[in-house]
Amino acid sequence: MDLTTLTMIVMLAVAAVGFDTVWHPTEVILQASTAGKLDKITIDQNMINGILRSEVDRISATPTLVGKPRVELGRQGGIGMAIATAANLQSLAYALQQDVGYRPDQIGVALFSENGAVKVLVTGSGGERVTGFEQLVEQQKGETVIDLLHRAALIGMARVDPYLTALSLIQRHETDQDFSDAETLITVAKGKIAPTPFSFDRSLFENLQGILALFRGNQDDAHTWFRLARASNPDNIAAVLNLAFADLQLDHYREAGDRMERLLHDTPDCDATLSSTGYVTWAAALLGMHDVNGADQALAKAIAIKPTSSIAWDMWSEVKRQKGDTVQAARLNQQALNVADTFENYAEIAALYFRLTWQDRQPVMRSMFTNPAAKSLH
Repeated sequence: MDLTTLTMIVMLAVAAVGFDTVWHPTEVILQASTAGKLDKITIDQNMINGILRSEVDRISATPTLVGKPRVELGRQGGIGMAIATAANLQSLAYALQQDVGYRPDQIGVALFSENGAVKVLVTGSGGERVTGFEQLVEQQKGETVIDLLHRAALIGMARVDPYLTALSLIQRHETDQDFSDAETLITVAKGKIAPTPFSFDRSLFENLQGILALFRGNQDDAHTWFRLARASNPDNIAAVLNLAFADLQLDHYREAGDRMERLLHDTPDCDATLSSTGYVTWAAALLGMHDVNGADQALAKAIAIKPTSSIAWDMWSEVKRQKGDTVQAARLNQQALNVADTFENYAEIAALYFRLTWQDRQPVMRSMFTNPAAKSLH
């Protein structure tokens, strides 16, 4: 390579890396490797990468109000890194990343065999969000190597993004209600948060603890957790929606209605899903106060904002039934079923898992509507 060509590549790499890493940073880099031979097991780098990517994609598919980290396999970066790699200038690219303050979190997963047992060493490093860690994961009795790698990837993601991982665990166990792993993760993560009066992160975890209390049918504990979550971060809309949900469970219809009226007034440009859920919750409160016409109007707004909301169509059918229009009630109930395949709410919202109640002394009941299963190609 002549000097002129090299100079042009360096200049292009510097410019591309600078823009690419600043505007499109890779937040988490996932690296996998194998060490030595694994007895009676044939597994290569591509298989490991595929398994890790599958687990990370499953976690990342969880619908959430909070931003998700972008996870890349290996040092894949963007066009700037591609140019730098092609010209054997990776060290220069990484040095430039350091200069602009970019230091991605990294998860390393190394599969190896020791004394006849298959093990995985999960390591990590990064910036302020992730301190260095090292954890040995051993294969359990009856566990396949594929399951072991899935568990290792889950552990790595739990260290990098405990909130999103806990949220994913709650969603994947909503049927069997085995929330032990999610609860352990929440407890450990909360223990690392400074005990300040206000905390964005603590509010997120307290909101999840409220949802777990609802799964147990404990309305009072749920109300307490949602109240704490709102106190830790008054701008946590999920906590405000869920606190109103818990108000309804405790037959506090006026409080729930006032809460939703304030929320919708103060956040007119709110996300469509949240606004629609807010109007549905308000409608339930109005029904509890025997204001059928007010509930009717609130649900018309909910549907206008999000026509694919099954919970809105379902609640609207209840309103029509209360008004004596059984034909319209049946039609709206059918529409709720028609849009069920496209209905999606955030995993932080109680109305995704449970029915909004507008009658006194009702137990916590599961919703018949849930998010459609994430579609992926394997």
